[in-house]
Amino acid sequence: MPHASEQSRDVDVLQGQKLLAEYRVHTFAYGLDFGRQFGNWERSAPARSSTGAFPPQDRGPSDPNLPQQSFAPFDTRDYFVRFTYDRLDDINFPHRGQRASCSGTGTQCDRRGQTSDQVTLNYLGAHSFGTIRSRSRCPQA
Repeated sequence: MPHASEQSRDVDVLQGQKLLAEYRVHTFAYGLDFGRQFGNWERSAPARSSTGAFPPQDRGPSDPNLPQQSFAPFDTRDYFVRFTYDRLDDINFPHRGQRASCSGTGTQCDRRGQTSDQVTLNYLGAHSFGTIRSRSRCPQA
C-alpha cells in the first residue's frame, strides 16, 4: 500500500530558559507497505523515505548567539521487516497458544552519514490452568 504525508512543526533552540531561535521543520515522507500472511505466519516489509529542511522563522544560523548546529536539509530512509507467528486462541484474552515476532528496523541519513539498526524480539505464551468455580459460602434459606 503506497502512502505519502507532509508535516510542518516548530523546533525551538533553547539555552537554559532563553529562546535563541525558532525553526519550522518541513518534512515530506513517502513509502510503500507490503506484506503477506501465510496461515499463522505473517511477513511485512514497509519502506519509507523522508526529506525536509529547517528554514529559520526568527533568527537564522548566521546569528552569532546560536550554538553551532547543522540545520542543513536532511534526507533519511527507513526500512522495517517483521515476521510474526500467531497461534493465540483469542486476541483480547487468550487461554492458550503463543505469539512470537521478530522485527528489524534500519535508518540511513545521507547528509550526516548516520545510520541506526534495531532488532526486536517479542514472545507471548498463554496457558489456562482450568476454570475457577465460585462457591457460595452463604447458607441456603
